[in-house]
Amino acid sequence: MPIWIRPQFSLKTETSLAMPQILRSKWTAVCLAVATISGTIAPVLHAETPYPIESFASLAELTQEATIQTKRLDKLLSTDASFEKDKEKHVAQAFGLIACVGQGLAEHKEWEKATINGPALRDAALTYSSDEDRDAALAALGKVKEVIAGKVEGEHERLHPWNELIGMYALMEEINTRNSEYLKIFRRPRGTPEEASPVVAWGLLGAAMKADNYGAGDEEDEKLWNTWSDEFYETAVKLGKAIREKDKVESRKWFDKANAGCKVCHEKFK
Repeated sequence: MPIWIRPQFSLKTETSLAMPQILRSKWTAVCLAVATISGTIAPVLHAETPYPIESFASLAELTQEATIQTKRLDKLLSTDASFEKDKEKHVAQAFGLIACVGQGLAEHKEWEKATINGPALRDAALTYSSDEDRDAALAALGKVKEVIAGKVEGEHERLHPWNELIGMYALMEEINTRNSEYLKIFRRPRGTPEEASPVVAWGLLGAAMKADNYGAGDEEDEKLWNTWSDEFYETAVKLGKAIREKDKVESRKWFDKANAGCKVCHEKFK
């Protein structure tokens, strides 16, 4: 598994995004060498996505997901009661997913065409912490909305560890939450843009899951975690293709395969 180094200095979004991919890779290698020699930079896992973002989501779909999750948070934060009920579950899931969307936008191969500043969106979502009150959550949501509206301030690094975007509990809960959406689509596929939402979520969460293997245990367990994460990703990509083609039979086949894989993984990693 590759180990990536995140520099302890700020990298402006416009500068880092302007680098061609090959130059970014070489730049990362240089930073790695400097860090190794100096010993001043702590290693982090997967500061670049484990999977190509464009393999499961278009820029339009990522943008749509940011809007969907923002509307979700509007409802969740509408009252003190709704916030208190869901702050450690659905609220955390929505903010975590928005952070993943932001990083997905930053690393999509067509990032130059994005209408939302991905790194800034990620950083805005990450200002929320589930141990804070509703006012803090509303403030974080306000920052998210500002970025979506094109109001970006400060510097935001392009690269960010995928294992620091969403907590594992929230990640797993969000994967489960999307099951009901899939079942509705299978009953009557319409081919609407909104039907890509669970596909995009699963793809992003699959990338974060692959990166977050701290609890996997020994080397053999880590191999199992990586294998099952790859299988989930590959199945999710095929599921997304089937849904976009409105193929109910293929959609259900890959959906069932993904859930069967999750069951096997959970038998090993509780």
